[in-house]
Amino acid sequence: MNTDGVHPKSCPNGRILVVDSDEAFVDMVRAQFAGNGFAVDCCDSSEELYNTELEQYKLLIIDLGIDDNSGLGVIAQIKQAEATYDIPVIACSTRMSPTTIINALNNGADDYLLKPVSLRELLARANSLLRRHRSL
Repeated sequence: MNTDGVHPKSCPNGRILVVDSDEAFVDMVRAQFAGNGFAVDCCDSSEELYNTELEQYKLLIIDLGIDDNSGLGVIAQIKQAEATYDIPVIACSTRMSPTTIINALNNGADDYLLKPVSLRELLARANSLLRRHRSL
């Protein structure tokens, strides 16, 4: 697990986890979110994800292409587990087909973004999900 080394108290918006093997993408997300009050951790495989205490995160950003396209299964498992079902998930993928988007949403993703992602849009969608989640 790669963490940003930021102390939780200095992150008023909490911790997020990015699950993606693209280091450049992760670095860009980390910079965007850290500049907006989030601590950002990352992992680059489903195996690493399953060895992480997900309950500490307020949001998960998951690339559907991790581990040769196992992202849908990862999202489904997260949403089926009692301890993690209510953590918002944004799915990202280079695939834009309606079937891919529908499958991601039906497997539990709360939102879907096409890569390459606009970092400003990703942050706006994350904040929107977190606002809705807080109001529940």
